[in-house]
Amino acid sequence: MYEVTVKEVPEQPVLMVCRQTTMAGVGDAMGEAFDEIMGYMGRAGIAWAGPPLCLYSEGFDPETGGEMQVCVPVAPGTAGEGAVEAAVLPGGRMAGTMHRGPYDALGQAYAAVFGWIEEHGHRPAGPLRDVYLTDPEQTPPEEYLTEVLWPIV
Repeated sequence: MYEVTVKEVPEQPVLMVCRQTTMAGVGDAMGEAFDEIMGYMGRAGIAWAGPPLCLYSEGFDPETGGEMQVCVPVAPGTAGEGAVEAAVLPGGRMAGTMHRGPYDALGQAYAAVFGWIEEHGHRPAGPLRDVYLTDPEQTPPEEYLTEVLWPIV
């Protein structure tokens, strides 16, 4: 069972790579995008400013897919290069929960947050965010910790 809470999230400067993908292709698309971002950050000597995250377009469909934005938080004013874009993710009021376990079980957390949003008279106000709090190269899948956030009005 998921506990859904509401919190104010500050705006966040990021480096991002956008990808069109299906749900089945998310892992590969995410890995390629992170490789691009990490390569650029390494060459440019840019430091992380928080845990990595992905945003999924409001129209992202599990069957047909959609756009995902793979992001790494950076210091304000950091420039991008080529496909690695600099952006500022908007802050605001977000409903969210913590998910412990493999990424392929995140659908349960999404359903819990979306159900809470509807039940409490809110509407989604932007793309769903997954914030990855553990390193999948250092952590077994059953211990992955992901914060699921959804902007609301």
